[in-house]
Amino acid sequence: MLTILSRKLQPSIQSYLKGAGTFNHKTTREEWEALYDDISTAEAKATESDNGPLEIFNKMVLKIGEKSDYVDPWINLIPNSYGLCVVKSGFALLLSMAKAHSETRQAIFNAFTTVRDTIGAASSRGVAFQSHSSVYRVAGELYGSIVDAIQELLTIVENRKESRSRRTRKKAQLRDPKEILNSVKEKADALLTEVDNCRDSVIQKTGKDTHQTLGKVEIIYWKAIDIRESVSRVQKGQDKQLSIIENINQKQDVLLQLSRCREDSNEGLLQIIRDQQRKHQATVTQLESIISLLTGPDPYISANRREGTSKGAISLERLLRILSSSPGTAANNRRELDLDFLKMRDNDLHTIVSSAATIHPTSQSQAFSALNHDRLFDWMYVEHPDLLFIDGNCQVNATDSISPLSLLCARVGLTLANMEPENVFVHFYCGLHVDPGRNNWSGPDGMIRSILVQIIAALVDKDLLDLSFLNRRSFIRGLENHDTYTLCHLLHDLVQQFDSDTTIYCFIDGVSRFDVDYRGTFGLLKVIIDRIEGIVEDDSLKPKLKVFMTVPIRSSHRLRSIIEDDFYISLSPHAAGGRQLSGGSVASSIRNPSTPSFGSRPPFY
Repeated sequence: MLTILSRKLQPSIQSYLKGAGTFNHKTTREEWEALYDDISTAEAKATESDNGPLEIFNKMVLKIGEKSDYVDPWINLIPNSYGLCVVKSGFALLLSMAKAHSETRQAIFNAFTTVRDTIGAASSRGVAFQSHSSVYRVAGELYGSIVDAIQELLTIVENRKESRSRRTRKKAQLRDPKEILNSVKEKADALLTEVDNCRDSVIQKTGKDTHQTLGKVEIIYWKAIDIRESVSRVQKGQDKQLSIIENINQKQDVLLQLSRCREDSNEGLLQIIRDQQRKHQATVTQLESIISLLTGPDPYISANRREGTSKGAISLERLLRILSSSPGTAANNRRELDLDFLKMRDNDLHTIVSSAATIHPTSQSQAFSALNHDRLFDWMYVEHPDLLFIDGNCQVNATDSISPLSLLCARVGLTLANMEPENVFVHFYCGLHVDPGRNNWSGPDGMIRSILVQIIAALVDKDLLDLSFLNRRSFIRGLENHDTYTLCHLLHDLVQQFDSDTTIYCFIDGVSRFDVDYRGTFGLLKVIIDRIEGIVEDDSLKPKLKVFMTVPIRSSHRLRSIIEDDFYISLSPHAAGGRQLSGGSVASSIRNPSTPSFGSRPPFY
């Protein structure tokens, strides 16, 4: 477009130069500059002035290095070198031709200066004329109006010269120069207005984009905050998990150490049990020898003892057969006597000790708190018969076969057996003998019969058994029928056969398992507990009978009402800081009691 507009002005310039040459777009800028310099030099010499038309144009347009403020607007409007050269040439020629008309010349100069300033103002808005279609269009229109104005003004100047030589020639109607220059100014003003509109549009778009960008930045900011908070939560979670893992590792290390200690302790207790088993095996052998008295003299029992046992109405073999038989079958039982039932106590102890790892440490601590009671040490060390009934108040299932109190009975019993091997130890764990189909030792009836068998074995072991008091048939029939009163009476008579230096420790665990009404179970239990209390309170009892009864939870009201207050203690349900029921911890507490006050309870008289 610029080239087309420039070529539009070319004929007028060529006409003025009268064949001085043709404009060719191949002419270099340097050649044009040289030509303009020659013209400027010649005109300066002619006028002897620095205000020639070409000099003025050069000051306004061409001095790029020194007068960039003048040149840049034109270059911004006319970036094409060829078009710029044509416009410069036309403008210089126009000023040269109008020099005779100073008023017109000054008006042309002022008008184009105004156009230049307008273009410069438009350029200063920061809008490139070629980057926006609307500005580019208006700039093209301004460029076209400049070319048209130069062409029309050249025509006017040329016609004025011709009018003086050919006045008779009819000339075309031409516009007034002021009108022509005013049209150029209007186009320049239109360019400035369009540039302002474009700039405002760009500013609005930039503001809108900035607002949108700000909104997106705010979204990113809040998302970054959310991400940071999420990362912080994840970090806290990881730290917490790491802390939990470290605690678990520490607990595992502690549990491993406790397990090793427990294994060592259990091994020691199992060794005690094995020693007891060997001792009981010797007792069984001795019992077998006694039972075979008819075949020859017994090497273990003195002649006086053999004479004593023969005075009764029942033999030892017959008595053991009655006690080890099921109810209702004792009278007619003719099978060979199997003395394996004497191993029941040791088997139960082995079961209890082996299950220690399955009992929760908190429950073990609860049971261990019994060793902090003065009353327990009174029961151990006071030189008189005694009974201690303990409510454990443990958080366990009442129907469990083995409880923390079961482990307490086993640990205390085995520890005392190791410390006092000369004394007698009897154990019965009710939770292991609830099912009648399992063996012949279930229920209160089985409990009292098991205690009797263990007492008889201890008397045989000490060579103290005397059955001469069994001289009434009615009493023997009561034994055959497993009459509870008769069995309890037999227990009293047998215990009385021990000497006064002997202590009999009797551990009965979980008696609450028999606190049921099925087949009169609780009634039988009540009779047995009452009779045991009576034996303990017997003022003429020679040995020291010490009975230890436990309930893992809390006794029922009817069971609690059987026990005298002097015989009863209840463990706190919130016992804390207790130790585990290992063999070592129990032995340490028994050998070195922390707060015992022995003899705080008066003896029975």
